[in-house]
Amino acid sequence: MHDLFKVSENDRLFWDEFETMNQVIQQVTASLPSVYEESRFEAEAAHVRSRTKEIDHYNATYHFLMCDATICLHSRRARAGNYTSRDACIAASWRMMPVLRQILGQAMSSFDFSYMVVIFTHMFREFGTEHSRLLAMGEFEGARIIVPELTVLSVALRRHAEGISLARKSMINILLPSRIPGGAGQRRKAAFLL
Repeated sequence: MHDLFKVSENDRLFWDEFETMNQVIQQVTASLPSVYEESRFEAEAAHVRSRTKEIDHYNATYHFLMCDATICLHSRRARAGNYTSRDACIAASWRMMPVLRQILGQAMSSFDFSYMVVIFTHMFREFGTEHSRLLAMGEFEGARIIVPELTVLSVALRRHAEGISLARKSMINILLPSRIPGGAGQRRKAAFLL
């Protein structure tokens, strides 16, 4: 009878590593400079708060990466119904939404780090899943509160896609000579391959 409740060594090691990773993510997140601090590249540089109240895109990137680390660590458990992991994913996403709103307001063209689209997609999935869960439970007010977050993430994803499209067109114009043998059809075919 005791064998039914016995945890294998592999399972114990897995959960020990999971908890260690979770603690590391929390500690790194807590140690990050504020998104409102100016970037500092020297080890002994003083923390200087931005005078303009604008977000520093370098510091914000680190916060978004830690948000994504939390989501990546917990998302499978959250999908399996673990409340603690679901709450960790949602909390990480909620924490970054004011930052994302301000970034969109600042129109930060320098915030086009290509991995951001993955992070925004992960955040969108977490909010979308939570929205569906709340609707299924009849918690319409809670679901309604999530809709603006989904809207903001949709705008961020669209702006990122537009930026990629513009960059792609610029690359095509730079990389492709105006006279490719075969005319415009061959240029379009070559552009499609980029």
